[in-house]
Amino acid sequence: MRRRAVVAAVIALELGAARGAAAHRPNMPDGWKWPPTREMKREGKKCLADLRALGVYFKKAPRQRKITTPIIVPEMRFGPLFLMPTFRKPPFVMDCRLARGFAQYAQLISSLGVSELRFSTIYQYRKVRTRRGRGARGALSRHALGLAMDVFEIVLTSGEKLVVKDQYWFNPTLMKIELALRATGGFRAILTPSVDPISHRDHYHFEIGVEYPEEAKKEAEKKEKLRQARARAKRRKAAAERRRLRAERKMKRKKGKGGEDATVTAAAPEEAAATDEPAPAEPDESEGSEEETTGP
Repeated sequence: MRRRAVVAAVIALELGAARGAAAHRPNMPDGWKWPPTREMKREGKKCLADLRALGVYFKKAPRQRKITTPIIVPEMRFGPLFLMPTFRKPPFVMDCRLARGFAQYAQLISSLGVSELRFSTIYQYRKVRTRRGRGARGALSRHALGLAMDVFEIVLTSGEKLVVKDQYWFNPTLMKIELALRATGGFRAILTPSVDPISHRDHYHFEIGVEYPEEAKKEAEKKEKLRQARARAKRRKAAAERRRLRAERKMKRKKGKGGEDATVTAAAPEEAAATDEPAPAEPDESEGSEEETTGP
């Protein structure tokens, strides 16, 4: 029983750690917070006004988890372009920013001969895999914010239906749509079979780009300035430490050289004294020979 209790406790701790890791990866757009800030709400109202100006008929939707400005487009019509579900039933809740994006680029898409984008998912609160292992599904999907749509089929004005799974690599129209929307710069991410052949092998993931709130931008700039100031102070401290170490090494070299000079100076008088001493006289051979001659 004790062993089972220990195992259960370990599993509970691991699950708690994974949930904690997931909680720290909200994957919100830069500068966004939840609940929405005042500036995010102001931008949402501006988006609604833009959508009216673009001639899109919409209704405000009930509040949804993590959608800043939830709306419903009953007819799912954006000028000449229709968004049609593959199997789900309406209503389809989305953030106003996604609807505005398709309204802005509807003419561009239709100019490529497209009349319908057939999708499976817009808003769905879920998480996505960001890495392998524990807590791999901890990051929030942009579908959970109502900012993305998955398109599996495209219907042309001629009535022909293009299936991404089967025709992406062979039909030039599918590639033209992808390249044209990428060129607008209005989408944060466009994931296709060529970009992600595993998770997006059978559909397009269109994720609209959103504004960076001015308040959050100022706060981020302030943090960046503080980070740079700290980095400069750290570099100055490191430079001062290097100068101190160089000075210490230089002082040690001077001291070592001074000791060597003192040793040489002390040894010099001894050598000089040894040089000044008279050499012992050598015996004179001539004198010795005379003594031998005059001796008895």
